Amino acid sequence: MSQHESKITARIDSILYHQVQQNFHHGQQTQLFRNIFKSLYEIIKNDRFDEITDYLYKGKPLMLPEIKND
Repeated sequence: MSQHESKITARIDSILYHQVQQNFHHGQQTQLFRNIFKSLYEIIKNDRFDEITDYLYKGKPLMLPEIKND
C-alpha cells in the first residue's frame, strides 16, 4: 500500500459522535479508522464486497478480518 495518507470526512449524528469519541483519544481514533479501512480493503480484495453492502443495506452482521499491524 501507498505511504501517502488521505483524510476522510463523514457527517455523524452529534450525540453518537460524542458518545463514541469520548472513549478514544486522538491516536486511538486514528488507529481504529486505519484498521477498519485495512479490513474493508481485505474484504474487497478477496471479492467479498457483497458482505459490506449486506451490512449497509440489509442489516446483516459484518465480521472484519484480523489486521496485523506492522
